[in-house]
Amino acid sequence: LPIPIHLHPSRENVLVAGWGKTVVKGPASSTLQDVELRIVEPRVCSLFPAFDHNLQLCVGHPQSTKSAFKGDSGDPLLCAGGGPGHCLLSTVQCKAPAVFTWISHYRPWINEVLNEN
Repeated sequence: LPIPIHLHPSRENVLVAGWGKTVVKGPASSTLQDVELRIVEPRVCSLFPAFDHNLQLCVGHPQSTKSAFKGDSGDPLLCAGGGPGHCLLSTVQCKAPAVFTWISHYRPWINEVLNEN
C-alpha cells in the first residue's frame, strides 16, 4: 500500500472502475465499467453522517447523475499522475456523490493484522 498522501484539489478528474449495477433493479455488470468523475468540495458530502474529510474524499459529476453504484463498494478510485498507488481509495458510499476512503490511512493497522496472521 502507498504511504498516506495529500488530498487532491477539488475539480480534479478521477476514474472509478467496477462491476456494479448499471440500473437499479438490474444485475451486476458482466463487463468492467468505468466512469470519469470529479473531486468535489468536502461540504457536498458533509450531509452523510459518517463523512470525515480527513479520511475520505467526496467524488461526483456536476452535470450528471453518474457515480459509483450498487455493487461498486470496494472498487478503486484512480487518480492521474504520481505513479502507481498515487491515489488509492475504496468506495464506501455508492450514491451521487460517492464517498471514497483513503486506504493508506489504515496502512499501519493492515500491516499489523497481516503480521499477526
